[in-house]
Amino acid sequence: MGDRIADPKALGFAAFATMAWMYSMVGAGWVSASSAVAVLHQAATFSMLALLVAALAAFLRGEAWHAFFFMFWSAVILGYRGVLDTMAATAFRGAADGWYSIIIALVSFFLFLAAMRAAVGLPVVLLALTVTLAFLSQALGYWFGGGFWAVLGGYLGLVSGLAGFWAMIVEAGNIGGGGQAAMS
Repeated sequence: MGDRIADPKALGFAAFATMAWMYSMVGAGWVSASSAVAVLHQAATFSMLALLVAALAAFLRGEAWHAFFFMFWSAVILGYRGVLDTMAATAFRGAADGWYSIIIALVSFFLFLAAMRAAVGLPVVLLALTVTLAFLSQALGYWFGGGFWAVLGGYLGLVSGLAGFWAMIVEAGNIGGGGQAAMS
């Protein structure tokens, strides 16, 4: 059955990269959350749904790492979308948000370790590493009132977005054949 389902990785990485970039522009201080809330709603809706489709297709193809990665981020974005209006009003809410960011960073770190072992390619390994560091920095920003850590998390998130676009480009080049060989 897996060979009859289109390769979902380019879609999944495009969706992840779009949301990572849009969300991280706020953290990096390029735009204010209140001015970007409508666009963030759009990006979150697109990314959440596209990641869900990519996760289901990867699951049916037997690609466990990608299925988990895409499903995890679809769920994270669903939660983010649910509190987006509140987040625009209060950028740094406190310790509970820091702990949530730590949990996301921890799962991302385990995905990073698994990506290194699964040989999914350099762009994906870099993406998993930078998103881990971005959420770790974001947690420190929540705990210490923003400032340096929040901006660092924003810039690391932008790097994650770039790595996601890189992974998308590599995977889009593999559509129709090639497989993972081009990524190594």
